[in-house]
Amino acid sequence: MGRKYVKHVLVIFIFLVIPGILAYYWIYADKPIKDMGRTAVDFSGYHWERTALERFVDRHFIQDGFVRTNLVDTEQGELASGEDFLSESAGLLMLYYLKQDDREKFDREVHLLTTHFFNGNQLFKWRIRPGVNRETVNSTVDDLRIVKALLLAAEKWGRTDYRVLAAKLSVRLLNHCVTGNALRAYDSPHSPEAPFVYYDFAAMQRMGEFNRKWSTLAKVNMEKILRRQIKGLPLFKDDWFAKDNAFPTVENLMVLMHLSEAGVKDPESLQWLKEQLKRKGLFGKYSMKGKPLNSVESPAIYAITAIIAKLNGDEELYGLAAERLKGMQNLVDGEYYGGFIDLKQLSAFSFDQLLALLAY
Repeated sequence: MGRKYVKHVLVIFIFLVIPGILAYYWIYADKPIKDMGRTAVDFSGYHWERTALERFVDRHFIQDGFVRTNLVDTEQGELASGEDFLSESAGLLMLYYLKQDDREKFDREVHLLTTHFFNGNQLFKWRIRPGVNRETVNSTVDDLRIVKALLLAAEKWGRTDYRVLAAKLSVRLLNHCVTGNALRAYDSPHSPEAPFVYYDFAAMQRMGEFNRKWSTLAKVNMEKILRRQIKGLPLFKDDWFAKDNAFPTVENLMVLMHLSEAGVKDPESLQWLKEQLKRKGLFGKYSMKGKPLNSVESPAIYAITAIIAKLNGDEELYGLAAERLKGMQNLVDGEYYGGFIDLKQLSAFSFDQLLALLAY
């Protein structure tokens, strides 16, 4: 009886259990793990588009590590254009090289920043242009992004020099870009309080290792921003941008991105984004009730949404956003193949390209 029982168990195990295990791994082994908090899930499937975009950026935007702002060099006053080089672009590129595990190019960006971008406070000028030295102030959000990239690189590659530089920048930012429990927009006593989009909470949380003031700033302002969120929507009542109840999408999605990166879950906003993407897409401005106020789409909107999806481990949202992003990419053979570009005016912005690289 005992031998027959064992034999029956073995038969059941061989013909039922083992096939079940194999089927499970066949279906799910390549699926991303959900709810990973601060770590972005790497959804595969867009390698070709990313490679084409990277080649386009290398050909048309990057020269010796410097990143053009726009292919077209037009005079836009206070706005960056053409051959202007931004600390914003350097920080985004650092995050991309970190993602690609490219230490050499990451080092190149750090060298460029510390050689060409330092201002009188030893923070990074928000813009430089060859032969012109008109800028003196930083942009606090861009410096926070750079510090975050340095700390992530120090952790990933064991680089103590990056950590030392990040620690020095942390002190300078506290001294010149913080008033009470608020960030300044730039390093001047005359600077206004920074808008919500400037609060890079993941950077501030990491900088809490150097000074607990950063942890306090992150906590206080995260609570403030969440209190000012419109229920069920990725829109935040910020006096900087919410004028006439018109909410710019890029800035508000970047606030949601910073919250997601710090581990804040917002399933209602993610669901709203999915609903819009399944309908007509996402547009440049929304009302307080979540109604589009224009019909302007941009690669940046879809790239930020895809990044938010990765941070939340939401494969459905990622697919919807990435397909919209791909739909705006120039994938017709030619000189500008792979880029996000208006072929009639040859207008293409580094902000769109670099965010898309991080999204793919």
